[in-house]
Amino acid sequence: MTFVFFVPFENALGRELNASTTFTALSLIALLNQPVGTLLRTIPSLKAGLACFDRIQAYLKSECRQVHVLALNNSSTSSSSGKDPFSVIEFDVEADQNIILEDLQTKPQGSSEIVIDVRNASFGWSRTATPQINDVTFSVHRGNFVFIVGPVGCGKSTLLKGLMSETPSLKGFVYGNTLESGFGDQTPWIQNTTIRQNIVGMSAFDETWYAEVVTACALDYDIAALPETHGMHAHSAVS
Repeated sequence: MTFVFFVPFENALGRELNASTTFTALSLIALLNQPVGTLLRTIPSLKAGLACFDRIQAYLKSECRQVHVLALNNSSTSSSSGKDPFSVIEFDVEADQNIILEDLQTKPQGSSEIVIDVRNASFGWSRTATPQINDVTFSVHRGNFVFIVGPVGCGKSTLLKGLMSETPSLKGFVYGNTLESGFGDQTPWIQNTTIRQNIVGMSAFDETWYAEVVTACALDYDIAALPETHGMHAHSAVS
């Protein structure tokens, strides 16, 4: 490319391309080839580095985590000792502001002490955006099992992070009798491969067991909703 542009300019100036000029130009090209190539390869890394600095700056300028859990006075909230030790909080995806507390089993109450008491609380990921959890009220007693169930995207993780003060409390109150809590979060991660390979992983493919896993995890509904599998059976679509 250098000589394609070089020859017309030399002819326009009345000079000829001879052996001396050619080898001199080739020497200059060889000297500049590596540094120019390194400069071009550095540009994407430089842009990526600047983007990393932007994310770090945004993180440093963001608000600090504010614990909005207030101290709980169990003497004033122990009147609900009739709660069963097994309960479920059900989210309605069509009206996610309604949370229903249902009893699963009836067993003797081991302790009436309330660990967490939520009253008309709303949680969201931003103080200016619309809250994902609206006006929820429930109590968690010591020694009880509480299950939060609902479809994907209805706000289960948002509620848990709100109880841990990881998301802003936009309205209401959250009371607790301890500042130390354990929380095992789930980080979604998939491989850049097929759906079946993500499910099977390193194991050998067993069609019967694979179909049971897909059904047990309710993945057949998600797979059937994909554009390429519309109207097809979920198990045959992923196989």
